[in-house]
Amino acid sequence: MLVMAQETPNNTTSTNEDPTDTTETGTATTATASRKPILWSSTGGGWRAMFADVGYANVFQQAGVMSQDSTQFLGLGTTSGGSWFSTQLVFSQAFYNLTAMAKTPDDIEQFVLNWMATYLEISTTIDDNDKAACAHILDLNEEANSDGEPDND
Repeated sequence: MLVMAQETPNNTTSTNEDPTDTTETGTATTATASRKPILWSSTGGGWRAMFADVGYANVFQQAGVMSQDSTQFLGLGTTSGGSWFSTQLVFSQAFYNLTAMAKTPDDIEQFVLNWMATYLEISTTIDDNDKAACAHILDLNEEANSDGEPDND
C-alpha cells in the first residue's frame, strides 16, 4: 500500500540532508533526499484513467519514487477513474502488489485482463453492447495466447 510522505515544518520530507538515509515520520518512512515532495494528480476517464495510473504507479515504483514502505509523494488527488485507482492503491496491499510491484508489462496486461474478466462476470446492469465489448477483448486475448495470432475474421 502507498503511504504518503509526511511534510515537516520546513516543507521538506526530512531535516537530514543525506539522500541515502531514511527517517521515520508519522506513519511513513520517507526518503530524506533534498528534493521537494511530489504531488500526484490524476483525472477521470473511467477504465482508461484507472489503468493509465496502474502504469504510472509501476514506473514510479521502478524509478524509486515510491515503494511499499517509502514514498516521495506528499499528496494524491484524484477524480473518477483516477479515484478507482488511488483508493485501491492506498488501501489494498494485493492491488499494490499486482500493479506497482508488477515485474513486466505482461504482468500488468494480465492484471488488466483479469480485472476486466472479473468485472464482466459480476456486471448485471451494463447493456449487452458493453458486455459484448468486454467479451470481445477477452476473446482476442485468449486467441492471441493460444496460437500467438489473433483471429481476424
